Amino acid sequence: MPPDITFCEPVHTAHLLENLYELQKLGMFCDVTLMVNDKEIKVHKAVLAAISPYFRIMFNSAMKEAKEDKIVLHDIEFNILTDIINFIYTSKIKVSEDNVYCLMEAADLFQLSAIRTVCCHYLSSTLNSSNCLSVYVRAKLRRYHDLAHLAFRYALQNFDKVINEEEFLHSPSDVLFSILSSQLLHVEDEGVLLQGLVRWLKYDEASREDHQDSLISKLNLNLVPMPILVSCKTDHLLSNSKFLSRVDKAITDILSERYDSGDIKKLYSSSKKTHWKHRYGAEQEVILALGGESNGRALGSVECFTLGFDTWRCVIPSLIQENGEFVDTRVIPTMQHPRLYPAVATRDYEVFVAGGYNVSSLLNSVEYYSLQSHVWTTLTPLPVSLQGAGAQFVDGCLYIVGGAGQTGYEKRVWIYEENQNCWQEATPMTTHRGFHGVACILGTLFALGGLGQYLGTVFDSYSGPQIKGRYSTLTNEWSYMSQMSVPRSDFGITLGFRRIYCLGGHDGIHYLNTVEKYNPHTNRWHCVNAMQGCEVGILNSDSSTFSTV
Repeated sequence: MPPDITFCEPVHTAHLLENLYELQKLGMFCDVTLMVNDKEIKVHKAVLAAISPYFRIMFNSAMKEAKEDKIVLHDIEFNILTDIINFIYTSKIKVSEDNVYCLMEAADLFQLSAIRTVCCHYLSSTLNSSNCLSVYVRAKLRRYHDLAHLAFRYALQNFDKVINEEEFLHSPSDVLFSILSSQLLHVEDEGVLLQGLVRWLKYDEASREDHQDSLISKLNLNLVPMPILVSCKTDHLLSNSKFLSRVDKAITDILSERYDSGDIKKLYSSSKKTHWKHRYGAEQEVILALGGESNGRALGSVECFTLGFDTWRCVIPSLIQENGEFVDTRVIPTMQHPRLYPAVATRDYEVFVAGGYNVSSLLNSVEYYSLQSHVWTTLTPLPVSLQGAGAQFVDGCLYIVGGAGQTGYEKRVWIYEENQNCWQEATPMTTHRGFHGVACILGTLFALGGLGQYLGTVFDSYSGPQIKGRYSTLTNEWSYMSQMSVPRSDFGITLGFRRIYCLGGHDGIHYLNTVEKYNPHTNRWHCVNAMQGCEVGILNSDSSTFSTV
């Protein structure tokens, strides 16, 4: 008796969509009409419900729209609705400067995570000095935390150009306050900031006068060049006594340091003792190695490697000069709990470590290291003890994904609620994973490879086509994605040019030197040149940074 075969037609889905789209354009078999401002478009309920949770609830509930032939939609333009419907039927959509924000609103309304992702990609790839502040404001308003963070960092790193753009003059006061409060601003000196602030205040004197004192308080007037300070004393906008008294004090301090001490460098050197001088620098990436095992003992030490280091060191630079000479270094404190195989994630100047193994038992402890305060701080423990879990920040929230627990590999996902200092369970993965990789690209979480309990096997590469490894924070659902060509666990993972790179690892039999990269927009993996040696280890997808002068 011949064996059964399972046949899969690779272009069947594409043909199905094409034919459905033709039927929709002809109005054939459509069972509902969507209306916006007396304009209408006929669609199929099943098609819309299959991709949009918004329409699924609308058509399958006690809502009156479920029984109506015509449904009026509000808070959306007809041309945007047309673009959305065409995307649902064709998987294609055109994003431009003119429609991107309207598409973002529609994506949130209809819960279409794919459009949300492509809008984030468009805005992040077109960031420049003339639009980064508006992107930040819009993204923050719509709770696109990753995009907002990216735009804000771009503004800080390019503030010497941003401050001269027209958009700067339209910035809300709270945005300007956050910028001036930053410890890192790429500008020539504090005088540039004062002059920019004066221009901003004068652009709308009546409504911005109340913000003058709070904004000027974020400047160090002692570092403003003398000619600029003197000119401010005669500016009618800055004629209030509080500001003038600050200017007079700054001028007195500068003259005293310059002429009374006889050492012009004293003022400059004394300013280095505060955080003010740091903001004129640039960031430099560092690599941190945390924990591990040596001679049968779990380690709590942290080592650093960066430009200018000839070897790994247990210190981190706090200041370096433009010529690469280190001005100051600090010994990195050890973790409060020695551990190996922890989940590690970074956010700005903080490194978070969760779970792990201390040679004798699994851990559920969580702590984070701040490069600014230079201390480890304990957080609420995980609800379960884990090793080999994945960690990543998505839209500002810390996710812990999978891992190996007391009873085997986990598929549960935990989210840290920072305001309440507690952990909440999120939508679990459909498969158990441990010693895998996780990455985040603009609000989408990816879980890749690893060890697991799937179809009764001890090791699984999750290389089959029917594995859900892509998580949307908009719909809180896991979706299918293509898998790596080579099974691997314990591999390095990092991001580069909005691609996910997976390096080395172990396939259950051999150590690997192969490298693959994933394009989330095409859902395809591509092979990259192999490494010279076979490696096992974790390379976090984010880098820690510090300020330089």
